[in-house]
Amino acid sequence: PDCLEKIALNLAGYASCTPADPLPGPCLVQTDPLIFSSSTTGPVTNPSIFHADSLARDTIYFGAFSLPITYKKQGFRFEVNVCCTDYVGLTLQSGIVNMKQKFVPEYTSQANNSQTNLGPYSISAIPPVCPTGSTCVSNLSNLYATLNTSDATPSPANAQSIFNRNISNNLADILDPSCGSAQGVYSFDKYSWEDIRLFLTLKKSYNPRHYVDNDDSDDSWPDMIFTPYFVVAGSCPIADTANYKNILSLPFGNNGHASVGAMLGMTFDFTDTIEVGFEGGATHFFSKSEFRPFPTHKLQRLLYPFATNVKAQPGTNWHANAMMSAYQFMPHVSFWLTYEFIEHRQDCFTICDKEIAQYFVPSVLENRSDWRAQFFNAGLTFDIQPGMQASFVWQQPISPRNAYVPVSVVGSLNFMF
Repeated sequence: PDCLEKIALNLAGYASCTPADPLPGPCLVQTDPLIFSSSTTGPVTNPSIFHADSLARDTIYFGAFSLPITYKKQGFRFEVNVCCTDYVGLTLQSGIVNMKQKFVPEYTSQANNSQTNLGPYSISAIPPVCPTGSTCVSNLSNLYATLNTSDATPSPANAQSIFNRNISNNLADILDPSCGSAQGVYSFDKYSWEDIRLFLTLKKSYNPRHYVDNDDSDDSWPDMIFTPYFVVAGSCPIADTANYKNILSLPFGNNGHASVGAMLGMTFDFTDTIEVGFEGGATHFFSKSEFRPFPTHKLQRLLYPFATNVKAQPGTNWHANAMMSAYQFMPHVSFWLTYEFIEHRQDCFTICDKEIAQYFVPSVLENRSDWRAQFFNAGLTFDIQPGMQASFVWQQPISPRNAYVPVSVVGSLNFMF
């Protein structure tokens, strides 16, 4: 498209050219072409900075930019538990959720490094963090020293400003549908049902000391109830899926993938003190076909100009948790604490049309699809009346990888019949 060709010409230093002009033809070469190595006279024949050798030297992601966003999720969830027998229980979960993800138009923390206050901003323009008492080393890569600039002395700031003008601060033109892009950046604010989740729980309690219950000596072991359990779970995908035409769009559940899983755990309930427990399990997601923008080069990230039909197979989720609870440690007040670890393995993508599969690069998405999250959950439960409770929960994420870091607060009202 003409809009992208104009940007390419500007980066190459042919600002006086129009897209229709031949190269080099009547074009006047600027003194600050950005994408080629230094050459102040004559035609530009040195390797481009997009050459593989040049990119291998790029340690600060030159050419990358970031979109500051705000994320918020709120809604109403419900859970229904049915105890079929002393050993079998059924649980159903779902909810109605509002999710918001918006682009922040101002990013004032970038104001002091020759970067515009208006996002997006260039990752390579972020100033270095200098440890106290040590020499501050610039975060600019040696790659900048080989860029043509406005004078004979290379000037990284000028090279950065050329990139900002044509790429970072020109996002509206780049993402305009008339420019050939199938994606855009629009504020995401939507309501949807969550996926329906079903759990079948099998459990049985044991009292290992039932044969010495009359032993009340001071050195006797504390009374304890041991409960192993096994859970089979599944989800039905009724939630809205991601809209790939909007970069800020998010799925409300498993993005249209049904799932099955299993968990195995155990609890140790010590009489009149605390209960501790452990659990581990895995979830498998079923594949589905979808039409989506897809990378055609190993260096592409997020913005993909071409779309195709692919078969998406999400990776397996593995999880483990540990819990501790104190039932009515104060009159009518109970406390519980859990630690959760969740790891999602790499997804797998297969191009449906074998004739064009060679033009797409699934590994770009696959290598960035795994994620890991850890949480601490703490809750208080208040007995209002027999069969009626109010609960408050705080969730704190810990060092996630490729995942959001939301702090969550939940309030609930529980009834037992």
